[in-house]
Amino acid sequence: MEETSGKRLPDWHRYVRDGEAYLGTALQGAAKRPGVFTPEILLGLTAMAIEKLIMGLLMRHGQLAENHTMADLAAALEHLLGPLPALVGELLFLDSFQDLCPLTPFERREPSADDLARILATGCQVQALVTKTLAGCAGAAA
Repeated sequence: MEETSGKRLPDWHRYVRDGEAYLGTALQGAAKRPGVFTPEILLGLTAMAIEKLIMGLLMRHGQLAENHTMADLAAALEHLLGPLPALVGELLFLDSFQDLCPLTPFERREPSADDLARILATGCQVQALVTKTLAGCAGAAA
């Protein structure tokens, strides 16, 4: 968890807005154009949405994650908000789709239909948490 001066970082709201847009695209694509929005594309869009949403929330509070893996984003989120075991489990599930360990060959697996429903639901959970947390912040819109 990287601490900044504790002051909100500029453009945090753009990250939240972009995250909402990525998630909206994923949800619409899954519902209306499943032939175009493959499971791998939907995983990527949802992961980008989650990253943007969490980074926006962290930036609003003058904090940053160490890296942009789901594990690091989850750790930073818990540092800010306290224990979130169920959500952290879901974020770690997203990390399971690609192994970025530099000591092993790159591995990636495509999500199944069941996985995809879980991934999209996780994106919605993150969006709800970010929206709720920002609503509780004085001057969140500033």
